[in-house]
Amino acid sequence: MKVAVLSAALALTALPSSAPSAEPTVGWVYSETTDPITDARRGFATLGNDAAGSVVFKCDANGPGSVYAAVIPALPFVGPSAGSRKVVIRVDGGPAREDVWMYGRSQAVKMSRASLERVPTFGGAPSTLGMSVDDLAAQLAPAKAIVLRVMDFNFVPVDVVLGSNGDPAAVKRVYATCADVWPTGQTQHP
Repeated sequence: MKVAVLSAALALTALPSSAPSAEPTVGWVYSETTDPITDARRGFATLGNDAAGSVVFKCDANGPGSVYAAVIPALPFVGPSAGSRKVVIRVDGGPAREDVWMYGRSQAVKMSRASLERVPTFGGAPSTLGMSVDDLAAQLAPAKAIVLRVMDFNFVPVDVVLGSNGDPAAVKRVYATCADVWPTGQTQHP
């Protein structure tokens, strides 16, 4: 009996979002930390909240190619971390686009090649396939409606549905703080 109740509870927590509607939000929020050893500044731009989930652009080291993206769903993934899976991205009601990201216990991460070289445990991982982090930033930063569909451990879709005012300033500031280069000539939407 306990197994049946537990199985039903787990199944309910992993249900995909129904008819997504973007939560109203002010937009991207910029924050910054300083490394206590090197005094290097690290920028973060976050869109979302604990109830809806969020998407973050940030860096852990400064320099070209240092900015990466993370999708953090409202509920953590169930099961072991590691591995790559697809993420489906839809911006401002346009066509959905599939990409490949690295998955952990609580987030899916899209890293640049330069970031992967700095993190030996992800070396050569397929999260560099498909859309670049820069292309993703250029598309998501000015968007007003963003849907990111990630897959839980059982490959059940989990939607992170976000609304924004479309102001890309916070994401651009992350690139500046992290000494990375803001993408130019990128398309605004997929």
